[in-house]
Amino acid sequence: MIIGYLSFAVAAFVLAFTIKLGRKTLHHLAIKSVALLNAMLIQTDEDAHIKNVEHATKKLFSALLTTIALFALAIVLASIPMVFLYAASIEIYEEVSIQSLYGILSVSIGATLPFIIPTKKSKTTSYSELQQLLHHLVLDNVEIGKKLFQFERKRYSTLPDHDAEQFVIVSGLARAGTTSLIIKLATLEIFATLSYANMPLLMAPNLWSKIYQPKNNKTKERSHKDGIEIGLNSNEALEEYFFKIITNNRFVHENKLMIHELSEEEYHDYLDYQNVVRKHSSHTYLAKNNNFLLRYDAIRKINSSFVMIIMFRDPLTHASSLLDKHLSFSKLQTKDPFVLDYMNWLGHHEFGLNHIRFDFGNSDELSSCSKNSIEYWLHIWINYYEYALSAKHKNTIYICYEEYCQNPRKAIGTVFEKLDISAPFYTAEPFKNRRNNVSDFDPKLLEKAQKLYAELRTVA
Repeated sequence: MIIGYLSFAVAAFVLAFTIKLGRKTLHHLAIKSVALLNAMLIQTDEDAHIKNVEHATKKLFSALLTTIALFALAIVLASIPMVFLYAASIEIYEEVSIQSLYGILSVSIGATLPFIIPTKKSKTTSYSELQQLLHHLVLDNVEIGKKLFQFERKRYSTLPDHDAEQFVIVSGLARAGTTSLIIKLATLEIFATLSYANMPLLMAPNLWSKIYQPKNNKTKERSHKDGIEIGLNSNEALEEYFFKIITNNRFVHENKLMIHELSEEEYHDYLDYQNVVRKHSSHTYLAKNNNFLLRYDAIRKINSSFVMIIMFRDPLTHASSLLDKHLSFSKLQTKDPFVLDYMNWLGHHEFGLNHIRFDFGNSDELSSCSKNSIEYWLHIWINYYEYALSAKHKNTIYICYEEYCQNPRKAIGTVFEKLDISAPFYTAEPFKNRRNNVSDFDPKLLEKAQKLYAELRTVA
């Protein structure tokens, strides 16, 4: 009798454990189901719409067949011990019933045990499998993102557009200190900005806040390994996802990020998005966005009031840092594809396997350089900051990273002066950032970069 109930438990265990091992199949089914919904929402001509839906339907049907096969395999494997036991002794199953209390307990315990056994966590990302799935479902479906934004805008974007004319963008080539600056600015209540708590529903942050309210204030060093501690309430470059959504990625090409115009409708969408984040007219919208130069001219033509902060850094040190992060993130993304997907979704192409250079019309030299060379990243630096100098404007602030490290309070005070806002007295301790630079580079290239660096310092 005990053997009979034990066989129920073993069968339930094998069934549940097989499904657990094949959980990626279930994740794949969920992804393809949402992808079909996304395809149905795409607004295009009828023929293209039918083609998109048919393609997504085939993908879903294939995922469904794989899922059915998984469950069939699980049932077959689970039935093996019971079949053998039944063949060996029919009397055992004449004395037990799966519908009895002991039968129900046996099946419940057996089916629960596989999910108690901890799943091996990835060493490359802190996101669980379910968190990764949620990010995939939300961030990889553009049309659903648009619908979420429409819903959010109707409910929460009640502020007039002119209230959002003065906003603040912190920008610069990656590794220029932009994260440090935005973290310091965001501590002040006058600013409203996106944080990791808004992930992954970046297009509907208020709706998501009703579902997800993180109370864990723990921080840890971010994957850049640069000493910056981040947590769920930390602020980061997250608004680029909005521009990818409303422009349908038209500025993202296979090997370059292009300067692009924004229509008046897209600009007002942007103001509405800011209002969704701000929620109150007393708040000033703040964002970190290293890609903002791609649309700076387009927005400046419409709005001369917004404040643009461009941070820059000693070119050799900066290029060395970019090269180091390019190599380390390439390894990280190879080990964990989710990191690669994550950076692609958010428009982070600064370095790594998904690195895409900015095309400001002055980067022909890059085609002949290896991305694993310091010269490539010096060209990247020159390419970016030559164009950044064209953003000179009464409301554009240039901040030198080295000076910022020595006196962060002065840099923050400059921002307050430009915004003409009152803020509490802000103290920030100087800090040092040391780096060992590489030495294998073209001295003429470095000389060109240093001349540009000196020019930037004159306007900082």
